[in-house]
Amino acid sequence: PSQSQPILFSGESGEVKTETTKYLLKYFAAMNTPQSAAILSASPSVRRSKSKSSANTHEKVLESTPLLESFGNAKTLRNDNSSRFGKFIQIQFSSFGSITGSQIKTYLLEKSRIVHQPENERNYHCFYQLLTSGSKYLEKFGLVGKTENYVWTSQSKCSVIEGVDDSEVWEQTIRAMNIIGLTEAQQEDVWKTVAIILHLGNLKFQKKGGRGGSEDDAEIANQQDLKKVCELMGIKEADLASSMLVREMTAGREKYELKNDVERAKGARDSLAMQIYSKLFDWIVGATNSNLTQDDPG
Repeated sequence: PSQSQPILFSGESGEVKTETTKYLLKYFAAMNTPQSAAILSASPSVRRSKSKSSANTHEKVLESTPLLESFGNAKTLRNDNSSRFGKFIQIQFSSFGSITGSQIKTYLLEKSRIVHQPENERNYHCFYQLLTSGSKYLEKFGLVGKTENYVWTSQSKCSVIEGVDDSEVWEQTIRAMNIIGLTEAQQEDVWKTVAIILHLGNLKFQKKGGRGGSEDDAEIANQQDLKKVCELMGIKEADLASSMLVREMTAGREKYELKNDVERAKGARDSLAMQIYSKLFDWIVGATNSNLTQDDPG
């Protein structure tokens, strides 16, 4: 009887784990062609159904890698395409040896990279892809197509990867989304979420200076950016502002509110952005898995 065969890739950053995984998936796909002897030896009706099903599935499996790279990989000092998360990929095969499905489990996404990137490193690829895409989403989401206009794509003084055109990789990402099976509406929601995070990063805080509270109480300095974020999120400006400027404390059975200073307000904003991105990444993995489920247990 057939048995599961594990393959483990481990090592430090820059030791081509990601590239090795892609080569292995390409190998499985190459062995998954309709010319496989096992499929050719089957009856014509079985051969047609197996070839069509496996070709569609193995293409989805291959495209799942660049899709996750866009949202989970970043340029570091040691690696231009470093995976900032761990993953376990399960490939399912039929009795013909064809790929029939796949499931991906991820863990330990580096959420802090959203709000802070070491000098000469980058945020996740998707931010630069969107900003250089020239797509309809830029105007629709109130974005200016320049990375230097956004704190979280410019603060590390590195927005370009040598030899890589982010606008071209954007096209590859869109192709991957289409092949995986994400609808146009789902894709728009994904990029809207990326835009929300970019706008969040541009929110600035300043001291009230004693106006209506303590001198150190924070307030949002750029209301226009707050308005953009709230329009995209579909929430009230007062509610979002309160989530960053006020914290709730509990003492015994009593609850009371305290105003945040500038540093606490920044921390609340950063935590919100990291949580939103983490949920987005998990959703993309889940949507990918739902389209890679085994379609033939045989």
